[in-house]
Amino acid sequence: MPLPAVTVHEKRFHQELQLSQSPTVSGCKAIKWEEGTSYVASVTIGVDPNCLFFYWTDQHRKSECLDLAVVRDTRTGDKKAHTPRDKTLSQLCLIGEEPTPERCMTIVCGNSYVDLRFISFIFTKRSDAQFWTNELFQLAYNYKTQNISLERTLLKTYTKLKITSASEVRITVKDIIQYFYTDKDDRRRCERTLESHKNDPILLEKFQFKDFLRLYSQIVPRPDLESIFISLTGSKSVKFLTAEQMRDFLNRTQRDPRLNEILHPYATTETARVLIDKYEPHESSRSEGRLSQDGFIRFLLSDANSVVSPSCFTLHQDMSHPLSHYFIKC
Repeated sequence: MPLPAVTVHEKRFHQELQLSQSPTVSGCKAIKWEEGTSYVASVTIGVDPNCLFFYWTDQHRKSECLDLAVVRDTRTGDKKAHTPRDKTLSQLCLIGEEPTPERCMTIVCGNSYVDLRFISFIFTKRSDAQFWTNELFQLAYNYKTQNISLERTLLKTYTKLKITSASEVRITVKDIIQYFYTDKDDRRRCERTLESHKNDPILLEKFQFKDFLRLYSQIVPRPDLESIFISLTGSKSVKFLTAEQMRDFLNRTQRDPRLNEILHPYATTETARVLIDKYEPHESSRSEGRLSQDGFIRFLLSDANSVVSPSCFTLHQDMSHPLSHYFIKC
């Protein structure tokens, strides 16, 4: 069977983000100082395994995190990094032999370029500052960080919950649902949905992403996706899709009819089975080659179902022509 043409952009996009291997990555110590504050703190810094957040943990085991998607710049060195001007704070930052600006990394972050925060981390070695400055900049401007699927957005929420609650052994359901509302009406609806369970304790160590997705589906129901699933199965009583039904859905509904059949062959039953193995959360259904409604929704929210092709996330056309060449005909 001929394989579809995959561009270099798509190959890079589907590679997992990760930090370069370095002995300084695990439990790197630093002193944190933020511009506009009058104190410094000794922290341990790191990046989560999915490379979504840069986080730091203080001596009281309280963790904070910074979304890498809002990082605008990372700086180190003299006349670039921001260091405390107060003499007392400057003395507290003398934790190495090299000049403080050379051991300092300043992160410029914010949702816009108008309201920016400047957070500085002073290390014991210049090499540590250079490593984190380069790595965080590359992660922040990787186009997978800037173009995430709905599933990865939920993974980001789950990761933030795990980082900020790391010092707790148990959390309650109401601690989780606060991430799903933006105003009072949303809050009432969420609490009403789980009214009898909002104070139930959850062991944080055993709370996995699949459990988070299950809770999310209860708080934020998707009747539109449920109706699509029923239309594919043909009956409310049927709770799964076969590999053949999934194949037909990929070819008849999801496929762009303008695609070249040679470069982009039609999906086969084997293609459908690969997707079932990847997105079906239930082991029993996976072994039987069936896709449940939970797995179907996970597929629709994933990178594999992105509206925009990964090849279009970066510069992929000749942009050397005059501006009039790119006018859109309306």
